[in-house]
Amino acid sequence: MSLRPSISLVPAVCSSPTHWLALLIFCGASISFADESAVSLEGANRLVLRGEYQQAVETYDDLLKAGDSDQAVLARIGKVTVLRMTGRRNDARQLLESVPFEDRAASEFAALAEFAFDAGAWDAAEQFVIEALDRDPSNLSARWTRVELQTERGDLEDAERGCRGFIRHYNRSQPTEPDELLLVANGALRYARWRSVSPMYDFVVNELSRDITKANKDDWRGHWLAGTLLLEKYNSAEAVEELTAALKMNPKAVPALLSLAEAQLISLNFKGCEALLDQVEAIDAENAQALCIRADVRLFEGDRAKALALVEQAVDRRPKDQSVLGRLAALRLLNADLQQSDQTTLVDVWTSFLNGIGPENRLKTPDGVSPAAARVVKQVVRRNPRAGLFFETLGGTFEIQKQYLLARPAYQTAVRVMPEHAPAKNALGQLQMRIGDVASAGGTLDEAFQSDPFNVRVSNLRKVVKVVEQLETLETDHFILRFDPDHDALLAEMLGEYLETIYPRLVRQFGFEPTEKTPFEIYSSTYGVSGSSWFSARMVGLPGIDTVGASTGHIIAITSPNDLSKKFNWAQVALHEFVHVINLQQTDFRIPHWYTEALAVWSEGFARPDSWNELLIERWNDGDYRNLNNLNEGFLRPKSSDDRQFAYCQAELYAEYIAERFGEQHLIDLIEAYRIGLLNAAAVEKVFGITLDDFEQGYQEYVSNIVEQLSSRAGPLQYDESDLPEVAASQIRAAQMAFQQGRFDEAAEILDKLLAEKPDVAQAIVLRATIDFFEGRTREAFDRLEVALDKDSPDRQILITLAQLRRNQGDVVDAAELYSLAAEKFPLTPDYLRQAAELEFEIGLWAAALEHFTELCARDAHDLLARKRAAYLSLEMQKFDRAREFALGGMQIDVTDSELHWIAGRAARKAGDLDRAIRSMTLADQFQPDDRAILSSLCELHTEAGQIPQAQAILDRLKSLHPHWPRLRSLTRNIDRLKVSEDE
Repeated sequence: MSLRPSISLVPAVCSSPTHWLALLIFCGASISFADESAVSLEGANRLVLRGEYQQAVETYDDLLKAGDSDQAVLARIGKVTVLRMTGRRNDARQLLESVPFEDRAASEFAALAEFAFDAGAWDAAEQFVIEALDRDPSNLSARWTRVELQTERGDLEDAERGCRGFIRHYNRSQPTEPDELLLVANGALRYARWRSVSPMYDFVVNELSRDITKANKDDWRGHWLAGTLLLEKYNSAEAVEELTAALKMNPKAVPALLSLAEAQLISLNFKGCEALLDQVEAIDAENAQALCIRADVRLFEGDRAKALALVEQAVDRRPKDQSVLGRLAALRLLNADLQQSDQTTLVDVWTSFLNGIGPENRLKTPDGVSPAAARVVKQVVRRNPRAGLFFETLGGTFEIQKQYLLARPAYQTAVRVMPEHAPAKNALGQLQMRIGDVASAGGTLDEAFQSDPFNVRVSNLRKVVKVVEQLETLETDHFILRFDPDHDALLAEMLGEYLETIYPRLVRQFGFEPTEKTPFEIYSSTYGVSGSSWFSARMVGLPGIDTVGASTGHIIAITSPNDLSKKFNWAQVALHEFVHVINLQQTDFRIPHWYTEALAVWSEGFARPDSWNELLIERWNDGDYRNLNNLNEGFLRPKSSDDRQFAYCQAELYAEYIAERFGEQHLIDLIEAYRIGLLNAAAVEKVFGITLDDFEQGYQEYVSNIVEQLSSRAGPLQYDESDLPEVAASQIRAAQMAFQQGRFDEAAEILDKLLAEKPDVAQAIVLRATIDFFEGRTREAFDRLEVALDKDSPDRQILITLAQLRRNQGDVVDAAELYSLAAEKFPLTPDYLRQAAELEFEIGLWAAALEHFTELCARDAHDLLARKRAAYLSLEMQKFDRAREFALGGMQIDVTDSELHWIAGRAARKAGDLDRAIRSMTLADQFQPDDRAILSSLCELHTEAGQIPQAQAILDRLKSLHPHWPRLRSLTRNIDRLKVSEDE
């Protein structure tokens, strides 16, 4: 296990924007295993480590009743530890307070100091620390609480000296006790974070955590310590492994459960996260960290009110905790300003308010900022002018809701007031990338990397910045495109033209126009790393995103299709992502994930993909579908690739349902409802005037009708033996086995007997015809199938078998007709349509072929071959505008396809547009140099345009490549005539 800094784009699980609570200490006092004579005490301590808390409490009570003064303190501290871990904090504190002041041990004062610190009673905590250290100056628990107090009051220099004291203690004493090692780890890690001592991270993970386990094989805390630090550095795989190991040793270890819940939240596994939180709640119902994590889940779901209620409960438990109060301030601002109509004003006044934080902290609450939120900020900075964690958590909470422009000044304030706090720099640099401020991000990420070189996201994003800095820029009226000029120059040019074409329509459709030009970045292979890896690192700081395009609402990025063997329709992707930009910005990023996806797919204008229809039939009939309250899970945490695709399908069907039942204007009205902060139920009631239950009922009826229509047109892919008597089914199985083993005569005999009794059994007819064909009796095979074929209501297998046999025999005309019939009767199988189109193209039935290829283009946005065929047929049928349209559609999948440019050039020439024709043919030559047909066409075009030098240059190339080609004479004559004409 290693924390070495990343030197390549290492795949890992993406992190959520949340910034986590500090490491928890197992307990405020030592659980010792050194005293071998104290068998009962050791046994109680082992019960604690195994999570057998009630038995441990009973054992500690027995020890306390025994009256052994030497063991009483340890037994009392052990019981306090258990009570604290199981949520009975008042009982634990009262047990400590029951000991007369003068009789309390140092460890008991240290434990009381921790209770007071957690409760926000810092003056009392300080007094308890003093009492503990007066009795035992080396008490590490008291010393750590003193560091915590100094940190929370902004006395960072004193706190840093205290952290160094833990390191000196380790170097001097070489402790082996797990509790000492845990406290040393806390001091070492805080010092490492503040002073950028990166080797310390490796030391904690690979030495201290292992030493804890070596000291006691039953102690889960070594695995937990390693897991939390690995999770902090985005090494989720190893982190989960360590945390799981801790829970195997103690299934009720609350800190490990909480850390694993954080890991699940990072990977957006909300159900898994909440299941772990439920386990925590069963053990410690008042755990503030669990309440905060659950609040983050509610916030991801968009329920700000519930998130705020949970955080307010956490404040009751830890009233001065920076990470709790950061959430509180953010949620109070978000909840108070849901109706804010001018988000720009809110961002401006909020930024101005935070910029006023300084040494004197004379803050005034400006108009437009929630007084409740501002009050929290003021209280925190008055207590601690260097509250970096508070402002970092404040920004992280905004980020969960994609309120990036509110998060940015929070992170900037965190960096300004506490430059030692590395996580704030990490977060700020990543945010600057997210909003497209690459120029600022570069410097921020460099500083962050110096502070924390083990952060994989930061490391990867620094590399992305270097790639972006090398990209060339193409600026249009509304977009700023960045691309590799050696790889994607033509793609960027065509993309810019396309974006400007769709811009007016989309702005008009949604009634909103972005205030700034939208950055659009294209990533291709660089430094030996694939374009898809750079794209993924650009979006989340880590490779592994299973898509080719994405948007943050401020920027759009795609993987260059030129970088992929499997091409995709970049125009469709660009439109889809720009719709996200519009919808996110027009709702101040409040639109639910499912709805912006619904609107984006709906705006694309393509038919529902056949693969979606197949999923729809299968999953709808199985009852395996989502509703508005959980549809977001299909995008954030899909169970599989199909699950994600079905989420898109369902979302688009919601958009269709709204448009058809209520009218398209209601799609826009729903956007506005989400903009003002309404959740699903309230938004539906406001826009449609019905309850969410009624809305969902109507949606289910709408989709059920679609599924019924699709199912009636699908036809069974395989025969269902349950439709046959058992005797017939048994005969067919026997015939199939005989056929597969090459015993054709035996198979035929079985089938003939069956067909004599039941002449309409399609399975038997198909298999019997296949045997005839294999044995050379083609006429008999065809006759058998043709007699059985009912063209008005055909059996799918009879029809397709006949079509395949006709094609194999070379009867392409009949095969084309049969596949065309199959495409008509079974439209959910696009292969039938493609087979018909290809055969029609082959035999010259061009009108029919063009119709079928046109349908394929409409059904599949990524079908390059269909577009090439349609373009060529349109050209040959002198439909020049359509030829150019189909050719452009093909280029929107592969801009490097020379055939498409050649078709576009010929079509432009026929339409009299010589400039466009020359441009297209030049591109065809670029992507397929030295092709004779392309060069001759290009030579002719230059000649027609009177461009003698260019025509002559092309002719010279042709002569060099094909010196004996007869066509050279006519090309030469045409150029010579032009020269003579110009001379005259």
